[in-house]
Amino acid sequence: MQEQIGVALFDDLIDVIGAFLKRKGEGKIMAIICSPDPAAKAKVKLAGSGFIFLDETSILADVPALEGLTGLDRIIAGMNDYATRVLGVKGTILLMSDLPLLSVHDLIGLFKHIQFKNGFKKVLLSPSMGNGCNMIGRFPPNIIETRYSSKHGPSFIEHLSIAKQKAETLGIVAKNFVQVYNNLEFYLDLDTPEDLMNLYPLLKEVKPHSRLLAVLDGLDIQIQKNDRDDTRHVKLKVNMNDIDPE
Repeated sequence: MQEQIGVALFDDLIDVIGAFLKRKGEGKIMAIICSPDPAAKAKVKLAGSGFIFLDETSILADVPALEGLTGLDRIIAGMNDYATRVLGVKGTILLMSDLPLLSVHDLIGLFKHIQFKNGFKKVLLSPSMGNGCNMIGRFPPNIIETRYSSKHGPSFIEHLSIAKQKAETLGIVAKNFVQVYNNLEFYLDLDTPEDLMNLYPLLKEVKPHSRLLAVLDGLDIQIQKNDRDDTRHVKLKVNMNDIDPE
C-alpha cells in the first residue's frame, strides 16, 4: 500500500507542476525532480521540457563542497548547487512531494510573493502539521542553509531561526526578509496513517480525480466517528484483501 500511495502522490505532483509551468512558467521557471528511482526518471522525461531530473545517488556522491552535510540536507544542497551553477537561477523553491491537496492555484498564489529581479533577497517558509517544513523559498538559492537533519528541533522552527539570524547579519528587518507562508495545501502532508485519516475526506471534496484518491478508494477505506460531534476520534479501516502484494 505504501508504494502505491507514493507513486500516486508523485504522479499527482508532476501533473500539478506541469500544469503550472504551462500556465505561468513562460520559460522562466524550471522544475527539478530528484529521486533514486529510474521509474521517476522516465516519468520526468515524459513530463516535458520544463522538468529536469537529478539522480539522488549521483548527488550524494558528487560535489565536494557538500561534505559535512548528511541525508536530505545534502541532496537539497546538491539541487540548489545545480540550479545556481548550471541554470543560473535567481532563487529556488523546495517542495516536499507528499502534498496531496496541492493545486495549480496554490502555486500561483505562492509566486505572487516572489519578485523576479536582481538583488531580491527573501526566505519563504511553510510549516507542516508537526512543525516540519514543507516549502522553502530562497532568493538567492544560497541565502540560508538547509537543516532538515538538525537535532535541535523541528525543521520549520530550525529554518525560521536560521532565516532570522541571516536577516540580522544582512542588516534587514526580519519581517521584511522572512515570510511564513501559511497555506492549508502546503500544511497538510501525508506522513502517517493519521494524516491519511484527515486527508481522505478532503481529497474526495477537493481533488476527486486525483490518482491518490483512486488508490485510496481501491483500499476500501472507512472512517467512523466515535462520538457524535467529535472529529478528533476517528477510526480508519483498510481492507487489504484485494491488494496486490507486488
